Amino acid sequence: MITKTENLERYKEAIKAKFEEEKKGIYSSFLISLTRAKLRQLCVEKLKISSNPDDLNSFKFLFGFDFDASNKNKLQANTDKFRPIETFLKGETDLSDLNAINLAAMLVDFNPRPFGLYAYREEFKNNSNQGLIEINTLKKSEKEETSLVIVNEKTYKQNSNLKKKIAIGITSFIGLSSIGF
Repeated sequence: MITKTENLERYKEAIKAKFEEEKKGIYSSFLISLTRAKLRQLCVEKLKISSNPDDLNSFKFLFGFDFDASNKNKLQANTDKFRPIETFLKGETDLSDLNAINLAAMLVDFNPRPFGLYAYREEFKNNSNQGLIEINTLKKSEKEETSLVIVNEKTYKQNSNLKKKIAIGITSFIGLSSIGF
């Protein structure tokens, strides 16, 4: 069984590997000679087009305010918050703040993110006999977005039993109400 700490270390290593790959990609001008200011600009560009609420939440939890593209001054005043991400991606230091790690994953377009989804997927891989896994790929403009859908047989059975109980309860209530009238 993989511990949460081991999973987090794997997540960070996967983010670093994706960073090396993305240096050759469309955002290479931001990533090749990495600075805090370039990370800030990349963050703005990525969040402008992101439809992932987890990315917006990671930003909000790290910076303490909601992302708004027109609010560049507030973000510019917080450029130093990108320092740990910069040194982490360069391999100079380790990153311990989970929100910063998730933001780093967003900046290099690592999926699955945030860490909770990554950890859940890794746990599911290790216990693959518990259910089914389905990966859906959606094409949004030029960007492919992959979402992971986990279907656990036990949860499905519990939900169907709950639905049956609710249906029986509603039917009983209607029956008792009609007798009262």
